[in-house]
Amino acid sequence: LVVLTDAPLCVQLQVNRWTRAFGKRFLAADARGLFAFVFADFGADFIINDSNGEQCKEVFIEHIDRETGDVSTLEGVFHGFEDGDYVTFSEVKGMTELNGSRPIKITVKKPNIFNIGQVAASFSSYLEGGRASQVKMPLHVAYKSLEDSLKDPDILMWDYAKFDHPNHLHVLWQALHCFEGKHGRRPEPRSDSDVELLREELIPGTDIDESLLKTFSYQASGNLVTVASVVGGIAAQEAMKAITHHMTPLKQFLYIDCLEALPGDWSPFNNALLTPEDCRPVGYLRCCLGVVKECEDGMGMKLLHSIMRSWNELFLSTPPLPPLLGKFCTSL
Repeated sequence: LVVLTDAPLCVQLQVNRWTRAFGKRFLAADARGLFAFVFADFGADFIINDSNGEQCKEVFIEHIDRETGDVSTLEGVFHGFEDGDYVTFSEVKGMTELNGSRPIKITVKKPNIFNIGQVAASFSSYLEGGRASQVKMPLHVAYKSLEDSLKDPDILMWDYAKFDHPNHLHVLWQALHCFEGKHGRRPEPRSDSDVELLREELIPGTDIDESLLKTFSYQASGNLVTVASVVGGIAAQEAMKAITHHMTPLKQFLYIDCLEALPGDWSPFNNALLTPEDCRPVGYLRCCLGVVKECEDGMGMKLLHSIMRSWNELFLSTPPLPPLLGKFCTSL
């Protein structure tokens, strides 16, 4: 497995071609301000041994119709199966050919009825009893290369309230990589001239929301530990799926935006008054100091250490420390 973070698109494409050629898995992730993405390519034939991690279901059978293939569970008992599930049978009386047979693919008709097709058409008549047990069969999933996915993407929806954002972000991230390759830098924060330069890198004929374009360009040089933590956790989870073949992995792009965190029009911003000192996370400091006392009592050391690492990224645990925060850090 190869995992790339903060890599130029040309490097991602080059590494992905290598992983495809040698049968390796590939993950790429990046975060800029309130925007992030994860891309997964686990090969042309990736096998998932357990798609959901849940315990296999087992139900008691009330009746099996030999002609229709309908299997009814006990009255008032729902089987919980889904279309495409596989089951095996045991302890069936009469239609004993089902006992110990290979897993059978089913379709669901009702919460207490599923169908096994014509499998039992030539079997003996059903008498009574029996159990149906779910069997998890390996799933084969075909992934496209990064190069093909850029042209024809499979995108997992992050927020259905922003239904058009994923497709727009797919184009914007490509434009950003082109911008950085051409100019050798990231767009400057709140630079309208760089917004226009980024617009020039958009795929011809693409209609991008103006406000999303400006916000994306304004934040392209930023990095927030909170967003990086989220996208890093998602990428790590996908890496575990790639290695263990356990749980259904991402297929294939996930575009994240947390624009709700931005202030509204009621909060004026004057770019001319911005100084490097203003860029220190004073707002985080004010928020975190209010919860320091609550953190001291009843919280495990492992969680406290994780919080401190995040605070360190925000300059909250670096000298000079405020008295209350200094007392808290010393107690660790």
